[in-house]
Amino acid sequence: MPAGASLFSDLSGYVDRVAKLVRLDAALLSVETKENLQSVAVSIGFLIGAFATAFLGLVILLFAAVLLLIQLGLAPSLAALLVAVALFCISGALAFVGIDRLKNWSLTPRRALAQFTSNITALRASLRHEANG
Repeated sequence: MPAGASLFSDLSGYVDRVAKLVRLDAALLSVETKENLQSVAVSIGFLIGAFATAFLGLVILLFAAVLLLIQLGLAPSLAALLVAVALFCISGALAFVGIDRLKNWSLTPRRALAQFTSNITALRASLRHEANG
C-alpha cells in the first residue's frame, strides 16, 4: 500500500474519531445544561413559594395587629399571630432551601468541558504516538 494512501487512511480515521467525540461531547453538554436549567427552575419554584408564603404571613400578621388593637382580649389575635409566625417560619425554610440551591448552581457544563478536554488530550497523545511509531 502506498504511503500516501496509508496517511490518508490514518487521517480519515482521526477525523472520524474527532467527529464522533465532538458529537458525544455535544450530547453530554446538552444533557448537563438541561439538568442545570431544571435545577434552577426548582430553586425558583421554592423562592416563589417563599414569597407567596411570606405575603400570606404578612396579611395574617396585619389582621392579627388589627384584631389585637380592637379586642385587647388577645384570644383571636393571638391565634392569628401564631399562624403568621408559623407562615414566616415556613417562608424562611423555603427561602433558605431555594437560595442554597441557587448558590450551588452553575450554568457552566463542568462535566462536559472536562470530558472534552480529556478527549482532546487523548487525541493529541494518540497523534504523537502514531507520529513517533
